[in-house]
Amino acid sequence: MTSDRTLGRSSLARAVTRLCLGLGLGLALLVAVAWWATGRMQASAAAVAAASRTARDEAVDLALKAEAMRLHVVQVQQFLTDISATRGRDGLNTGFDEAEAHAKAFHELLATFRDHYGRRHDTEVLGRLDRLGKAFDGYYRTGRQMAEAYVKGGPSAGNRLMGTFDAAAEQLAKEMDPFVADQLTAVDEEVGQAVASAAAVTQEAEWIRGLALASLLLLGLGTLLFRRGVARRVLEPLAELVAAVGRVAEGDLKAEVAARYDDEIGDLASSFNRMTEALRAANDVVALKAALDAASTNIMVAGRDRVITYVNEHARATFARLEGELRKLFPSFRADGLVGRCIDDFHSDPARVAAIIDDPGNLPHTARIEVGPFVFRHTSSPVFDETGAYVATVVEWDDVTEEVRLERETRRLIEGVPRGRLDLRIDAEGFETEEYRAQARRLNAMLDSLAQPLAEIRKAAAAVERSVEEIASGFQDLDARSRRQVASLESTASAMEEMAEAVGRNAENAH
Repeated sequence: MTSDRTLGRSSLARAVTRLCLGLGLGLALLVAVAWWATGRMQASAAAVAAASRTARDEAVDLALKAEAMRLHVVQVQQFLTDISATRGRDGLNTGFDEAEAHAKAFHELLATFRDHYGRRHDTEVLGRLDRLGKAFDGYYRTGRQMAEAYVKGGPSAGNRLMGTFDAAAEQLAKEMDPFVADQLTAVDEEVGQAVASAAAVTQEAEWIRGLALASLLLLGLGTLLFRRGVARRVLEPLAELVAAVGRVAEGDLKAEVAARYDDEIGDLASSFNRMTEALRAANDVVALKAALDAASTNIMVAGRDRVITYVNEHARATFARLEGELRKLFPSFRADGLVGRCIDDFHSDPARVAAIIDDPGNLPHTARIEVGPFVFRHTSSPVFDETGAYVATVVEWDDVTEEVRLERETRRLIEGVPRGRLDLRIDAEGFETEEYRAQARRLNAMLDSLAQPLAEIRKAAAAVERSVEEIASGFQDLDARSRRQVASLESTASAMEEMAEAVGRNAENAH
């Protein structure tokens, strides 16, 4: 039962915990969204940075290498043309070495492109690179042959190869220019992709900002709901409780609050209602005590253990008046120390008293108790609580000492009348209360008023008694004479019977 009540009372804590948990989850969600958004933005920024690095490290580098390849082609043409124009004079025949170096550099760059697109498995570009390499080889070979012809055979020999060289240069340009243009376009594409990625990051940032705002709105709504929930479950009941406490403070003991929830607040409301109920009961007890204290009857209350718990003012005054005599019988008796004492202390047979009081079926019980010169009449009645349980005994004490004395004196007077003791009287002034003194005086006055008539009645009774005696004596003489006459008549009758018998016998003999 205690566990159930504890669980029931902890429901408010669970509700507040759930509300706090919801608020905490909202905060955690907001933090998670912020964390995720930060990660996304960092990832997007990293992607943009990677795109930029790709554009710089790959596209731009490749574009620069493509331009370098074209520059090497120009340098090859420049050196071979110079050799053809000067026909090797002034030591310019070394231009063949320079042209060879640029041709070699061209092939190195071409190999770089082959390696790059080979990793990407881009067969189309690899095919273009093969064609570009062949076009350059044809161009370089034709140009070198043309330069050697100019050196060895003069202008006429070199001019014969000029057309072939121009055709090779044109073929190389057809392969070279689109390739370089494509590399520059790749740079533009990479830059465009970076710009697009930046735009995507910006758009995603806007989306994340909207999500953050939505999360904040949800968090605000959750906070508002949390406040309303706390207000409904905690603040409003507490406000009602505070108002009810104020009413009680103003003296309204009927104030109550509704226990809406089976939680700590509801338990507090129930406790408050029990408190006001107890205050009302206590107020009733105070009023009852005031009424009992003002009563002219001696009243005391004892618990089930027969220990005195209450003595009203009239009983205190009565016992205080008789305290001197009562202490002769009970040395520890004190009129102001009765509360807390067991009633067994003031009875000669506590077991008999306990047998009567312990069983409410024996109550109410009325009896007289003589304590020294005092006589008390007490009535014991049971007290039951609202559940019907026997909880206490209320005892009404009456000092009937003078009442019993008046009864005994009255009995003495009545018993003396048949004996002719019309001179007996009650000592009216010996009573302490005016009520019994007045009754004694009335009885004495009644006897005074009856004394003369009773004396005359006694004289008349004596005369009647003498007359009765004389009449009785005459009746006795008459009775004696009557007895004698009866005896004479009986003798005559007997003689007549004998005569009749003789006449009868004579008659029989005559026949």
